[in-house]
Parts: sequence; C-alpha cells; structure tokens
Amino acid sequence: MLLSVENDLIHTLESIRSKIYFTAQKILVSKDEAEDATQDIMLKLWEMDRSKISALKNIEAYSVIMVKNYCIDRLKSKQAQSLPIDNSLRYKSNSIDLDRAVEVKDKFKKIEILIEQLPKREKVVLKLRDFDQLEFKQISKKMKIPEGTVRVYLSRARMKLRKEFIKIENYGIHEYETID
Repeated sequence: MLLSVENDLIHTLESIRSKIYFTAQKILVSKDEAEDATQDIMLKLWEMDRSKISALKNIEAYSVIMVKNYCIDRLKSKQAQSLPIDNSLRYKSNSIDLDRAVEVKDKFKKIEILIEQLPKREKVVLKLRDFDQLEFKQISKKMKIPEGTVRVYLSRARMKLRKEFIKIENYGIHEYETID
C-alpha cells in the first residue's frame, strides 16, 4: 500500500516537472537557475507530509504557486543580485527577458498589495481557497460560516482584485485605501 502511494507520487511529480521548470524559467530567465528552482520544489513536494499532499485538490496548481513564490524570493535575494558577470554572459538573456521578469515580479507585488486591502473575511477566504487550496466545506467549518457565504466572499474578492488590477494595468490608477 505504501509503495503504491510512493509510486503514485513519483508519477504525479514527473508529470508536473516540466510545468514547474517552464514557470521558473519564465520568471528567473536563467536555465540553470530554473533547473535549481525545479529541483528545490520537487524536493519540497517529495518531503511534504503525504496526508497533506493527498488533501490537495490540485497538486499542479499548488506546485506552480510554490515555484512562483520561490522564484520571487530568489529574485529578491542578494545571491541572485550578485551573480558573477561571466555567468550573465553565458546566458543568452537579453533586456527583454529581464524586463519580463521584473514585470512579473511587479505584478505579483501589486496583487499582494491588493489582497491585503480586501476586507478581512474576503481576504481570509481567498487565501484559504487559492493559497491553502482548502475545499469550500473546510473553509466553511474553519470560519464557521455557511458554504454559500464562503462562495460569495470568494467571488467578491476575486471580482474586486480583477477590477482593481485592470485599473492599475490599464491606467496606472490605484487608490491606496481599502478596496470597497
């Protein structure tokens, strides 16, 4: 039985490896850094408690969020900023790739700011559903509110984020107050 669970996990990880790698490469630009990120995420997934993995609704989505967060942390780190010059010459990255990486990083930061400005209940529901990948029933029990209310909060939070993000992207407009 345990061997079957391990084999299933190996198969699942093999099937999402390329998605993790390509996500990392889009953000980090460097193939070597993307491979390192992929290995680190694969190792973290392998070392995760099996009950937590089996509770995940979508391990692929979870792993993509993991790699995005890992890459953002990597870009922020001093280590990434102090790569030797000869390394940067080895990679055929151009300013467009670097601009894209910075743009993605900026978009994530904008989204983080917008999430923090949501009303408390909507923010909690959004984080529990999209980051922790809990089911509506689990969120309902945890927050002691009906499932329908959970769905309404989630819908409102996503609509507000979408509306504000589009405003920022299209017009550069953003009110640094709570989103209504």
